[in-house]
Amino acid sequence: MTKQLTIENFKELANSRNHTLISSTNPNNPRSGSLTIRCNTCNNEFTTTAHSYKNARQTGCPTCKALKARQQPPRNTVLTPEQLAFNAERRAQLRFERSLKAKQYENISSTSELKQYLSSMNDEYSIFMLQKLEEAGGAKANSSFSDVSVDEVTGSLNAPGEQEYQKHHIIPRHAGGPDSKWNLIKLTREDHIKAHAIRYSTYGEFGDYNFLKTAQNDLPLNDELENIRRQNAKRADQTRLKHGLGIYADGVSSKGGRASAATPSVQRDLSHGARMQPPVYNALYFGSKWFHKQTSTHVEFKPRQVVMMSQLKDCLAEALPKGNPNREQLENTPNAVNVTSGLSKVLKKERKSAYGWVVTWVGEPPTSGATDGTIPGVTPDTGYDSADSEEILD
Repeated sequence: MTKQLTIENFKELANSRNHTLISSTNPNNPRSGSLTIRCNTCNNEFTTTAHSYKNARQTGCPTCKALKARQQPPRNTVLTPEQLAFNAERRAQLRFERSLKAKQYENISSTSELKQYLSSMNDEYSIFMLQKLEEAGGAKANSSFSDVSVDEVTGSLNAPGEQEYQKHHIIPRHAGGPDSKWNLIKLTREDHIKAHAIRYSTYGEFGDYNFLKTAQNDLPLNDELENIRRQNAKRADQTRLKHGLGIYADGVSSKGGRASAATPSVQRDLSHGARMQPPVYNALYFGSKWFHKQTSTHVEFKPRQVVMMSQLKDCLAEALPKGNPNREQLENTPNAVNVTSGLSKVLKKERKSAYGWVVTWVGEPPTSGATDGTIPGVTPDTGYDSADSEEILD
């Protein structure tokens, strides 16, 4: 049964990561709520679900994670000539499509001309953007845009001493708007979302809908535009797969052949082991001995020889001769969790055997004061107690 985590448990976890737990949305059952955390390393506050924070591989702080990612050397992924040609062709196609849309704005080259264009449109979005231009100082709003620093971690625009800002194309790029200074304005995140929400309600364009679905989750679904999003995502994934790009590039992910999940990792082992019950943890991290009665097969696992029950299952299967029914069960059961669960129950003494295997010995931490780790009622020689008349079945 999973341990019920209390608010004190999360405070201890936060302290171990050099964090301070500020608040929880569900103090009585914090595991099902959200946590507000202050990172004492970067002095950043963030909110995350308790589940995500508990299972975070590193510190759980998004700012520290972003800083660490920026310090990593760039991937040395070399594209083939075919991939380079495809990328160049795709970029040229996008530039051509945008140039066609941009023709309607050829007569705009300054903030004053942009304001005249917005005034002539006289819709809710144009009125909102005219208001924001006036609040930012009219024509000076765009000239001061280049003075705003870019945050090294988030990429957001931050004026010294002011709140976080984001870059907004007044005429969106998806509608043919250029990257010219006159078409840019700095908005708060709230105003940025509001601008696209107003524009979507005015024009109903996919680009605004896509932005809003990325920025917020409470936007009502539009079946037609959702279908476009799915088609775009599917087409992009097929393109990456075909040309070996993105997650399908060599060495980038498991889909591209990366073997990081099979590489030993102390942090991964600790994270995985922390969720195990003591008998299972001891068997994996301090060794165990198993006996298969039908074939009289003995298997001994040294400490950390395997660190997951799925690995132990595979080793037990390989130790049996081909054609053995228990080996067939271990290898071919559709849901591997059912197999590892059965083996775990043997370790927890909830059943005597699983798939013909019994455990005869389990190591324990040196500090536990345990003797030899032998399981009561099971002898190391035979794998079962000869005084026990009940036959071991499975």
